[in-house]
Amino acid sequence: MSNKPKIPVDAETKARHIAKLKELCERWDKHIADLDIINERLEEQYQNSALGALHRRMAERKAAKQNASISQIEV
Repeated sequence: MSNKPKIPVDAETKARHIAKLKELCERWDKHIADLDIINERLEEQYQNSALGALHRRMAERKAAKQNASISQIEV
């Protein structure tokens, strides 16, 4: 038994398969676009949330510590 895909021989079958694949690709493109929109909304909600603010403050503190330790090394 071979793992090679069956290649349709006649033009009509090929055309049907190609049309189905194009339709499938278009549906996936729409789903991906929907997911991108959802991701943007979630990111915006996160940035405006208390958790997002907490993470920003923690990152700022960590960056300040790193900058302070780097400036001590340079002196």
